[in-house]
Amino acid sequence: MTESLHGTQVMYWNQSYQRWAAQELFSFGWFFNIVFLIVLYTVWIKIVDKRRIKELLLFGSFISVAAGFVDVIAVSSGLWEYKIRLFPINPATFPFDYTVVPIFYMIVMQYTSSWRGYLIGSLLAAGVFAFVISPIYINLGIKQYHNFNYFYMFLLVFGVTTFIKTVYNWLTKIEFKNARY
Repeated sequence: MTESLHGTQVMYWNQSYQRWAAQELFSFGWFFNIVFLIVLYTVWIKIVDKRRIKELLLFGSFISVAAGFVDVIAVSSGLWEYKIRLFPINPATFPFDYTVVPIFYMIVMQYTSSWRGYLIGSLLAAGVFAFVISPIYINLGIKQYHNFNYFYMFLLVFGVTTFIKTVYNWLTKIEFKNARY
């Protein structure tokens, strides 16, 4: 039984890799991903508050883990799929979960100091991601929704990132309460 499962996994990997190498790698969507990520990282590096970099990266890491978890569930359950991947892995979480969403929310975190400010910034970031970036990725054939839409993505991103901010604030409170000066 284990051998046949392994054989199936190897066969699936080979097919996935061959599709990636023949159809996805160096396509317009692939290059778009690369350029978009370079621009996003360049902007973030230029504007990030270097005095708060550990705090912002921790928050971004929490966002990244949550986004990756949601993405794996959504792809596994057929809500969306990635048609063009940067690397031959499934799901293709790198551009979205480990870059776009965390960078947007680290910027929101950096420029807000209250819950009200964070919620407004979060609504704006979720709106840009759901109603601007997602349609671009879908129109370029990089991503495809199935029984899902931009409004659902907006609600999902806003809800998950608000939950992560709540957890982050709770942990920060615990740390502050137990700090020794």
